[in-house]
Amino acid sequence: GGICAILDPLDSVESHATDTMVAGDFLCDMKVVEMVCRESTEAVLDLVKMGANFDRTETGELHLTREGGHAHTRVVHAADLTGAEITRTLLAKVRCCQAIPRSEVHSQLLVR
Repeated sequence: GGICAILDPLDSVESHATDTMVAGDFLCDMKVVEMVCRESTEAVLDLVKMGANFDRTETGELHLTREGGHAHTRVVHAADLTGAEITRTLLAKVRCCQAIPRSEVHSQLLVR
């Protein structure tokens, strides 16, 4: 698996939202789908700025793939461990930012 974002200049929020609605058999909340698709680019680029090590092309660009249900190349991977890489990146950010409030459960996660 990977994380989807509109990073291909030929892609659009409309196309991504349509693909998502079709894949969800039109049971998804369209307003939520549109919001997630619209904000996907910024979210993935924020993860990159925070240090997420996503797969890259030979020229250093994010490696985008097209997977089932998607009309465009919009899936970014960190090998086969995308979720673990996102978690690692976010936990590293929390560890270095004392301004983020933490509960006891969150603190236990940070020790790992």
